[in-house]
Amino acid sequence: MRSVHFLFFLMIFVSVNAYASDVVTYDPTDPTVPNRVTSYQRSVDTGVYDPLPNVKIKSDPPHLIKPLTSIPDQSVPIRYWKVVGSDAVEMAQTEKDVLDAPILAEQARQQAFTDEISGTTGNDICNAELSVIASKLDTLKAANQADIDAITNVASAKVALTNMNNRYDLVLRRIARCLRARSR
Repeated sequence: MRSVHFLFFLMIFVSVNAYASDVVTYDPTDPTVPNRVTSYQRSVDTGVYDPLPNVKIKSDPPHLIKPLTSIPDQSVPIRYWKVVGSDAVEMAQTEKDVLDAPILAEQARQQAFTDEISGTTGNDICNAELSVIASKLDTLKAANQADIDAITNVASAKVALTNMNNRYDLVLRRIARCLRARSR
């Protein structure tokens, strides 16, 4: 009886595996790298028995599944594969750079936010204690008052107002950068 169960199991196992093929899906309309591989699935049941080769490709939008003659070395990440003819090949370095550009830009953007919050950009307001901020505002107010007190004519008033404008501009920019960095 055991041999019958084993035979039955073997028939089911062999028949299921006979239809299993690796499948590479690619996008012929990808705007960054045409024919970029979007997925690679090992041993997917395609429903079609084709002993040679054991890898199939299909495109998205869907087309017929067709045999694939080769795939890149498995150490190459799938995101760097593309389909050329009946081969999946590794992309050229320029294509990899095009594909990585948005990721690198976003990493730089996030690093700029982190730098702003940490104070490495010179913005010491983001992490300052309220008492330190109050002291800085008192210093700003005192500098503005000194400029106002020094006004004696129209020319000195223009200089005083320009100095005040520049100080307020600096403070407001630091506050805005800090708020934006924290709200990422």
